Amino acid sequence: MANQLADSTSPYLLQHAGNPVDWRPWGPGAFAEAARRDVPVFVSIGYAACHWCHVMAHESFEDEATARELNARFVAVKVDREEHPDVDESYMTATQLLTGQGGWPMSVFATPDGRPFHAGTYYPPEPRQHGGGGRTPSFRQVLDAVHAAWTDRREEVEQAAAALAAGVGRQSTALAALALGAGQAPPDPDAGPGPFAGAVTDAIEQLALLEDTGHGGFGTGAPKFPPGPALGLLLQAAATGPRPARATAWALAARTLAVIGTSSLADQVSGGFARYATDRSWALPHFEKMLYDNAQLLRWYARWAVLADHLDHLAPLDPRHPALARRLALGTAAWLEEQMTTASGAFAASLDADTVVDGQPVEGATYTWTPAELREALAAEAPEAGPAEVEHLAEVLAGVPVEPGSAPLTLHAGRLLTEAEQDLWDRALPGLRRRVASRPQPARDGKEVAAWNGMTVTALAEAWALLGEDRLLDQALAAGEVLWQVHCRPLAAAESRTDREAPQGVDGAPAGPAHVLRSALDGRPGPAAGTLADHAQAAGAFIALYRSTGQERWKARARAVVDAVVGTLVVQTDHGPALLAAPAGDAALAAAQGGPSFASPLDGAEPSALGAWAEVLLHWHVLAPVHAGTLPGGGARAWAEKTLGHLCRLGRQAPLETATALRLVARHRAVDDLLVAAGGTAEDRRQALAWAIVRGVVGLQSPGEPAAVTGTGPGPGPRPDDGAPVGPGDATDLDDVTAGRTSRDGATALYLCHGTLCHAPVDGIDALDRLAGDGPAPDA
Repeated sequence: MANQLADSTSPYLLQHAGNPVDWRPWGPGAFAEAARRDVPVFVSIGYAACHWCHVMAHESFEDEATARELNARFVAVKVDREEHPDVDESYMTATQLLTGQGGWPMSVFATPDGRPFHAGTYYPPEPRQHGGGGRTPSFRQVLDAVHAAWTDRREEVEQAAAALAAGVGRQSTALAALALGAGQAPPDPDAGPGPFAGAVTDAIEQLALLEDTGHGGFGTGAPKFPPGPALGLLLQAAATGPRPARATAWALAARTLAVIGTSSLADQVSGGFARYATDRSWALPHFEKMLYDNAQLLRWYARWAVLADHLDHLAPLDPRHPALARRLALGTAAWLEEQMTTASGAFAASLDADTVVDGQPVEGATYTWTPAELREALAAEAPEAGPAEVEHLAEVLAGVPVEPGSAPLTLHAGRLLTEAEQDLWDRALPGLRRRVASRPQPARDGKEVAAWNGMTVTALAEAWALLGEDRLLDQALAAGEVLWQVHCRPLAAAESRTDREAPQGVDGAPAGPAHVLRSALDGRPGPAAGTLADHAQAAGAFIALYRSTGQERWKARARAVVDAVVGTLVVQTDHGPALLAAPAGDAALAAAQGGPSFASPLDGAEPSALGAWAEVLLHWHVLAPVHAGTLPGGGARAWAEKTLGHLCRLGRQAPLETATALRLVARHRAVDDLLVAAGGTAEDRRQALAWAIVRGVVGLQSPGEPAAVTGTGPGPGPRPDDGAPVGPGDATDLDDVTAGRTSRDGATALYLCHGTLCHAPVDGIDALDRLAGDGPAPDA
């Protein structure tokens, strides 16, 4: 019997379309069927790159006898956690409340209205003893026990479901209260002492205490994940944070980035980064590669490469660090282009950890080398090198066995290469890449996730400005266009799912608010509504492209998404506007947590949705001040500052979980600052944008020729020759921040503005440095 997954836009669900289990996708139809039959719902949650998800699928979901029992006694629902992160988060909370732990695959049993009452993770096909002395039941034993409870002890099941839904709801509400500051005085970032006072300095001090001084990173346990949000905080604090924190932040950032960049987590041949290391010393990776990790690491390595020229006085770096940072950033961008770009021009979600070799999945098989293979490859690809050189580099790069006693090894030095070693490696690298490309490759989850694509577009646009490689901006523009054309829908049509065309106005600009859909496959949008993270990261991507190009359509697209957030994800409370994790309307999800799901303020592997939204608000405050002033919570700046202020209180105890918010606070000195780069060459304007990124200023590139500047006014405003501030030009569009910021005779004109007032234009970076001065607010 065919199940109902064949038309899915999730590769993970499509992997299960041939199972004998009568799978249904998440949606009201599945729960209605369970209510009709009066049976529980079995919700299996996983993702395409999940190793143990594949194991359980092979052992249980492909087994005919198990499938017959599951089909007869339950309605089976398969969920891709990357397609429905709100469902995953709610049911994961329930699983953790029930068992004290969580993971994937997640196996949840729910009532026909969606409330979980029993949950676990991986269940084997036969009972097993585990390391702690306990016993894990088989999956069919679990099915029998749940069926018996549903049949014989229904009242207990209903009571357990009600209590669990209430517990999940309390956690969601408590997280929302953190961002709303319920019961706390509203923050005033311009007055001290207050919730902003000392928050960044305290957080950096806490991170210094958490550092693994022996092996790098934070925490001394395993597994170890790349701390993406924290790296952003450290780099921002080093550049624009309070003076007492700068040197510590810079040293922490450099040590962590260098350790990760020379570890097995970094694919030294093909580029990109694995999801995590299974050991404390970063020697053995779990080989799956996630788009969201690589977007963050690309952004921060590009920034590290350039900051080294500005901050070396804080804590001198190894002179090889800038080259390492640039190499890793560009290598990650090349990996995105070569291995992760889909036919539509967007980016795929992940690469699997396993590679199928001779019909069997082998973790890391694409990336590992035996010592003999490595020596032979180095000698063949760099024939001018002597045997001693080859033998030495092979020994340096040889990592650890993927399995105890196995011949294939990971490939990494665990340290910076010497000049001679690096020279030999660079000569051999093209040939090594060809060899890896000729091997069997891991499966790719081609699903295009809006939030992750938004993060990647922003990272590529910033990396272009910082590193000066035009192909990075080309990648960002192509993916940004897909993000708009495929994922964005007119608000009413998105709710009904009837209109599959992006809302188009003039010149590709929107004709109204645009809701963001969560995912797509091969240009075909999926059924899931976008979360707050999808909206915030998409808006952030459109803002990044507007800043990089000066093209007004990107600004208009950002506004369309901002308006959709305000229209569908904001709930007014006594403490101000609260944000939902996803649009309301999913009855099963609402039942599972006893009410709406609020957006989490805490960072995890990805930046928090609230942190990403606060960054959008702060940029919007500068780029569209009139519209920004109409937003809830007293306008964009006030709304963002209130959220950040409350999170700063938590940041002192949990800097890793509030790093995105703290990063924004670290640049708060420049909250009203705008740099408009007009005239000159494209390279002049790019360098000005790089300067703005380093300084924490919102940079915006205007078109190079004055006639091309957008706006409806009669022309540019006054341009005095002294250093007195000047006001905006005569444009009637008050949100056109480029009006009057033009070039005279095509010469470089850099306008540094604070609020509505701008200094007279200057023509170079040195002059900008003199205008900007140095140093943050002392209590930031």
